Amino acid sequence: MTNRTERIRRTTTFAVVERLRAIEPHPDPRIERLEIVELTSGVRLVTGKHYRAGDLGIYIRPGALIPGWLAEQLWLVGRKRAHAWFEVREIPIGLGDGIKVNSPGLWCGQFYKHDTSAESLEHFADMAAAGGVVGMRGEQEGWISWPYWRLEWREGFTLDGHLGIVEAIEPEHVIRHNPAFTARVRQTRPRSSVEEHRLVKPEVAAKTTEVVGPALRGLADASAVEASGATPAVGST
Repeated sequence: MTNRTERIRRTTTFAVVERLRAIEPHPDPRIERLEIVELTSGVRLVTGKHYRAGDLGIYIRPGALIPGWLAEQLWLVGRKRAHAWFEVREIPIGLGDGIKVNSPGLWCGQFYKHDTSAESLEHFADMAAAGGVVGMRGEQEGWISWPYWRLEWREGFTLDGHLGIVEAIEPEHVIRHNPAFTARVRQTRPRSSVEEHRLVKPEVAAKTTEVVGPALRGLADASAVEASGATPAVGST
């Protein structure tokens, strides 16, 4: 019989629409381009300075496998690796000789503000070319909407199926390059996500969102045990 821990693991979702509740500086004063964002669930993440308190976004929990196109959008991989899957894990972010802050997951905001770096400006241009709407803040310059955001998404919606996110299943005592791990992961990976076919069937989005109940949303803190690999945010640098 399946025990309680196994049931919880099987019901955990990885991509949930949340609201950004507060923003504070990184505790290391030498790090000027990163900050800490706190979500309504209480999860705290390290991101680039591209977001505003009160906005919605997608929180991706540890233990998820995200498709390459999404990893590229989050600046986790370059275009040459956009075909590969990326596993989300918890990592400490900070300078080698300074204060580090654990970042248990990824944040993908509904809106993005560029900074003065060449990388951020290039990312802003790429988002505009993909369909992002510039000028979403009226007189406040530098903001753009994430081109893949859906206006019908609300706080609590789960988007695993829509974004093509699956669970990274790794047997105990098995190292990452073991063929047994690779074979099991391949069996769980979809060939493509709904988002990759957004121009073909845009109506699919509404059918693939679900609302997370209070109990499941409460897993956000407990689930923050194995999240990601780079500055976790759309365009974070």
